[in-house]
Amino acid sequence: MNDFTALVANNVLEIIFAAIGVLFTAVVLPWVKNTAIPWLKEKRIYSLVQKFVAAAEKKAEAGTLPKPLKKDYVIELLEGKGIIITEEIDAFIEAAVKELDNAIQSAVLEVAGAFDKTFESEAE
Repeated sequence: MNDFTALVANNVLEIIFAAIGVLFTAVVLPWVKNTAIPWLKEKRIYSLVQKFVAAAEKKAEAGTLPKPLKKDYVIELLEGKGIIITEEIDAFIEAAVKELDNAIQSAVLEVAGAFDKTFESEAE
């Protein structure tokens, strides 16, 4: 009787593991292929775009890159990484530029606010 119970338990476990394998193959792998991998690629590309936009801005500030050529520089760097410039990539570049502009504007406003507070406390 003990051998029979062990045999049944073993067969049930094999069926459960087989079902988990089928479920993984039918659901998880297609989701990873269709959703997770493209999302990760997109995040990687946008991260590169952000870095290249910041680099172009820094080079323009240093005077080693003419300001009108900043976008061309970013495109050149992206193409050097094997990224084909599409409308989506162009939108990423514009979004990264806007993000950088907003960060700069926020920093300027924060510094200006700090100076205003300092001026007000000195006036009192």
